[in-house]
Amino acid sequence: MVPVNRPFWVAGAAALATGVAAVALEFGAPARWRGTPDSLADLITGWARLRRVPGVVLRIERGGSLAFAGASGYTTRRPRRPLQAGDRFHTASVGKLFTATAALRLWERGLLDLDASAVDYLGDDLLSGLVVRDGVDFGRHITIRQLLNHTSGLSNSDDDLCFQLDILLRPGESRTPEVLLARARRMSSVASPGTTQNYASPGYFILGRVLEAAGGMPYHELIRREILVPLGMHATDEANYEWERGQNELHHYVGPIDLSRLDPSFEFADGGFVTTAADLTRFGTALMSGAVFDDPATLDVMCQKPLTKEPVGDADYMGLGIGVALDARGRRLLYHHGFWGVGLVMCPQAELVMAYSLGQSMSAYEQFQADALRLALEGEAP
Repeated sequence: MVPVNRPFWVAGAAALATGVAAVALEFGAPARWRGTPDSLADLITGWARLRRVPGVVLRIERGGSLAFAGASGYTTRRPRRPLQAGDRFHTASVGKLFTATAALRLWERGLLDLDASAVDYLGDDLLSGLVVRDGVDFGRHITIRQLLNHTSGLSNSDDDLCFQLDILLRPGESRTPEVLLARARRMSSVASPGTTQNYASPGYFILGRVLEAAGGMPYHELIRREILVPLGMHATDEANYEWERGQNELHHYVGPIDLSRLDPSFEFADGGFVTTAADLTRFGTALMSGAVFDDPATLDVMCQKPLTKEPVGDADYMGLGIGVALDARGRRLLYHHGFWGVGLVMCPQAELVMAYSLGQSMSAYEQFQADALRLALEGEAP
């Protein structure tokens, strides 16, 4: 299982969920199913029965074959349309993996220098004032690598109550990356670049602009060219420019608030995609094997532990956009999670890929994931 001591990737998601919940209502503890599942079908049914969870989608592939594909519950609370295993859902921050993968594909071709400063691609204005320590502006010194592995020193604007309120109170407003970074600029940075690892979504707003500059095309077109088309991910769309809303989609909630009504521009390269569990596991399979890259060894580069002044632990850290952890049996897990109750987990040793969505931010989805991995890796009860 992924360590359950709520590693750093949970902090940003939990802070945003808690902050938004405090604005609307006091929702209490995260939704949690107290049962002990004997099967994966039992697991998704139990979670989908929770009042706050609209529905659950889960897909697991192992050794290149489908091990489980199921859904339980509904796409929305009202009206109640039964959720199907092939229905779409938002990736939330799982989409950061698309951004990181595209960056490394450009790096393979010499179009992107991971250790160059972001200002080399964007100029000073976008980076100015984002990381200021003791009166010194470090914006010019933030590298592409530091943005990818969250060691830039940026604060996470997802934690900012004003940012949360602005999105909730003006749900239909379109926001450019520059507007999103202006909000991040008002927050105090956490450290100078290269000092510590701190999960920060604004770094991926910058990376989206960097990819556009290095790749010579809009971000959504670059992701389609580099990832979606080569992998045959025909059910995946970038939410801001390509997404056409439909009934066959799982809505995502924070408490009782339907987040699917929000304009998707506030995510950009931070995770703004809609997909299916089948497409997401297809991507996970290609990523886990390194097949998504020209050179499979690029996956090793992606999984490198950051070298920072404050050492990063071995058991759970963020590489270049990908989480790397060890389960209780010492098996390596590659992963990313999303605020909207979404997860993609890969276990290369077991050739296992798992994608899921619970449709509820205020849910103990680390418990759901742990139970799903246990059942998938250790076998279901007879």
